[in-house]
Amino acid sequence: MGTPALAIFNIRHFYGLTVFVLTKARRSCIVKIIKITKRMRGWSEVEFR
Repeated sequence: MGTPALAIFNIRHFYGLTVFVLTKARRSCIVKIIKITKRMRGWSEVEFR
């Protein structure tokens, strides 16, 4: 009985923590993702050309 409730609590805590971290570092993450996508696009364009 106790184990499933503990697991659910841990999952909720984990999701809450990840959401908090994501919202806190969202701008930097978005900038990094944009830079990575731009690099990937440039590589793909070079490869296809």
